[in-house]
Amino acid sequence: KRSCIGEGYVMMQAFLLLATIIQNFHLSLPEGEKISVESFVNSNLLVCAKPRDKH
Repeated sequence: KRSCIGEGYVMMQAFLLLATIIQNFHLSLPEGEKISVESFVNSNLLVCAKPRDKH
């Protein structure tokens, strides 16, 4: 099977991006929003991101 030479790099960058977002923001659902399987499958999950306090 052939694979992309940059696949590992891209996966690492995606992981670092997600980690940075989680470190710097408090993520929550909008009021009244419920999680459903369709939200994940259709990529329609709405999320509120509020900056975390920096010490």
